[in-house]
Amino acid sequence: MFDFPVIDARTKSRSKLRQYIEATIKHGPLISQSMAAEALSLHRSRIGQLVDAGRIATVEIAGTRYIPGSALELFMVEERKTGRPMKPAKFSALIRAGM
Repeated sequence: MFDFPVIDARTKSRSKLRQYIEATIKHGPLISQSMAAEALSLHRSRIGQLVDAGRIATVEIAGTRYIPGSALELFMVEERKTGRPMKPAKFSALIRAGM
């Protein structure tokens, strides 16, 4: 039989679109990581780190991770530590000193 790459590509696009629509129905609006980075005034790689750490939930569609709008809102209101983390040596010294 003959292979028709154009038809195969269209089928894959439709499949991805169908998955995106189903995920949008289930999770609400989906945002790309680049858009989330812009909304939070963070670098895209930092968004990737937060996703990998499990601090921001994602939905994967055809190998691409999207962030549900609700997960982004949840992250925005989450209480976060400010400032630079302490070095382990200083932290252990404070604990020994009883602070």
